[in-house]
Amino acid sequence: MIVAIEVIFTPMSAIDIVSILERAEYSISICTFSIDEPSIIKSLEGAVKRGVDVKVISETPLYASNIPLKIDAESSLFHLKVILVDQKISIIGSANFTSHSIQRSFNDILIIN
Repeated sequence: MIVAIEVIFTPMSAIDIVSILERAEYSISICTFSIDEPSIIKSLEGAVKRGVDVKVISETPLYASNIPLKIDAESSLFHLKVILVDQKISIIGSANFTSHSIQRSFNDILIIN
């Protein structure tokens, strides 16, 4: 098995994340403090419509009608930030999946395939 690792530093466009989400065939699992990046939300909505099993755990609400979401309501902050696509591609790092975190802050993202 060959493992490829790509390191990305923000600020950046969300296009790398979106392109992976749009290729999902059967599952997307996400754990993060927050998601509000419109292109990521649109990709998740599209995945649900394609029949992909999408599951999100977040500490903040997700304003999208068809994306299954569980809110982590503990008093401590949710630090894990990961997307797992089809149980073979991991997107993990210090960036939440928000416009601010991806496009205006300094974070790191690892894409592991």
